[in-house]
Amino acid sequence: MLKMATQTSKLLGCRRVRWTSQRFQSVDSRSAAVSKAHHPLIKWYNAHKSASPRFPPIDPKEILLDPSLSYKTIVKGLARQAKNSVLLQVDVPGFVDEDYLQSRIEGFVSKIAPINYLGKAKETTDEKYRYYLVEFTSKEGAEALSQETSDGPLLRVATLKPNLLLANIPRQNPTTDDDHEATSSKLLRKQLMECRDMAEQMKLLHARCSIPSSNLRNKFFVNSLIDDFFSNQLSDYFKAIPYGTVMTGFSTSQSDVDISLTEMSYGDRQHSISSLHQVPRECALKYKTVHRDGAMKLFNECYEPMKRFLPNLAKVEVIPAKTPLLSFTFEPLNVFTEISLNNRSSVQMAWCINMYSRMDTRVDILIFLVREWARQNGVMRHGGVAYDGITPFMLTTLVLFYLMRTKNPVIPPMCDLMQTENEDEDWILGGFRTKLIENISARKATNNTMPVDELFVGFLEYYRRIDFAARGFSLVTAETEVNRRKYLHIRTPLHAFDGHIGKMCNFRQLSSMQRHMEKLLIRLEDRQMKFSGYKEWGVLSFCNLDKIK
Repeated sequence: MLKMATQTSKLLGCRRVRWTSQRFQSVDSRSAAVSKAHHPLIKWYNAHKSASPRFPPIDPKEILLDPSLSYKTIVKGLARQAKNSVLLQVDVPGFVDEDYLQSRIEGFVSKIAPINYLGKAKETTDEKYRYYLVEFTSKEGAEALSQETSDGPLLRVATLKPNLLLANIPRQNPTTDDDHEATSSKLLRKQLMECRDMAEQMKLLHARCSIPSSNLRNKFFVNSLIDDFFSNQLSDYFKAIPYGTVMTGFSTSQSDVDISLTEMSYGDRQHSISSLHQVPRECALKYKTVHRDGAMKLFNECYEPMKRFLPNLAKVEVIPAKTPLLSFTFEPLNVFTEISLNNRSSVQMAWCINMYSRMDTRVDILIFLVREWARQNGVMRHGGVAYDGITPFMLTTLVLFYLMRTKNPVIPPMCDLMQTENEDEDWILGGFRTKLIENISARKATNNTMPVDELFVGFLEYYRRIDFAARGFSLVTAETEVNRRKYLHIRTPLHAFDGHIGKMCNFRQLSSMQRHMEKLLIRLEDRQMKFSGYKEWGVLSFCNLDKIK
């Protein structure tokens, strides 16, 4: 595999340099709660260059969506938080008082090393096990609870057996997950009915149903285990970088974890290759062949060792797609994961969408509701090679394009996120330099003050009328363009060589989406307002709370 990586670098004419991170500056149109100079994560990062300081106690969701941090700082901070964490499997017979059990466990682990967080990692009424994720203030605390493995790295999963520590814990009557969900759904429905308007409903629904911080910890923890494994098997040049919906503010507990196993470095200003378009066609085609063959070989060779390192994996599969994948489910946390190799386009797209999420809170709220509406109505779903409909990613990009096209744009086009000058600390992912800006504080705040419910209706109106067969969408310039293809045409500066985003979505599926939009607009004419005379008004008129996942 290392031979393949070296060969790839030669094909692209670059040299490999060890990766480090750096403090970056990034403030956007959301007001920063904490000044950059006093931000605890910035203080930690500055200190960790010369020592191993304690990681500050910060909610991972706050890190992910903090407008005062750069994306690189966010990735670095979330990675360290996950590396400082250990998954505890507590063997407890029968049903117990959960609060009392957690307090006893917290007292136990606090004696090992100082902790920032301890919480239930998985809501379960299983009679045999409870799972808790504990975050220590330093990696030394996590290592103290880790297990030695035959395949090299320490496994940050530990089992706590019943003993005097857990003795005499009060018992309690079990409650089922269905009971909890029913109670939660009724309370949420009541709160939504009491909202002043549909915009307030949308904000509440997003706050309650988007991914909770505890589940976000689970996903980044799994990413950190994969990073441990491949860093040991290959080299610490390779980093497990999460991308996809999990790096946004509109993911849910059911979102999977997409990971790019990436050969990462930073380089001098002379290395300027950022796209295969800058490489002679013969070299580009050879690169794609070497890359795909290397990914397949790597995943097949690591298949068995990874199952030994993480014995709780299920449904482990190597998928020989155009972009080969290694997929599995980490059963203790029920986290489904797909790993790709040097997936630079997707990593950078996640970077862009994360920046958009942090520019304006309405972005996450709108995308969350659009995707939930589309999923419940069968407009959108994940699909395999033969699927010819709308995927969540396609729909997300359509929402972003609409937000670029409003009278006063909510977000800028992607060309505004691209830098022209090479910087010493630019990421080089799999031999390609990233060209994304670090500091978005210079861009002016949007003048758009539309409530998020008006943006939702505007989104439906915009795409209800558009001729998908004639018009394509450029996220690069935020302009429509002539569509000369027989499918949905969405162009970004990050996917050009791999083909356009909507290349598998046919016009029949898009027409079906437009009919659903038409029906919803007619419904909202009567039911958008609170005092419309309908009990199920606003969001409740088209969103089934019991179906939200």
